[in-house]
Amino acid sequence: MVDKKKAKQVRNHRVMVMLNDEEKMFIDNYCKKNNIRSKGKFFRETVIRMILNKLYKYSPTLFD
Repeated sequence: MVDKKKAKQVRNHRVMVMLNDEEKMFIDNYCKKNNIRSKGKFFRETVIRMILNKLYKYSPTLFD
């Protein structure tokens, strides 16, 4: 069963982001200050968290 779970988590799609010098320096400093070793994981979790927050914020409610 562990193999199926790992197979689902394989990342096959590449997303590239271009940053200017200031943005890169800001991210590098933030990661160093907060002891973040995996920038890929950091970006992935941050982007998904923001998307989920927006979906939750704008989702219809019972009294809309």
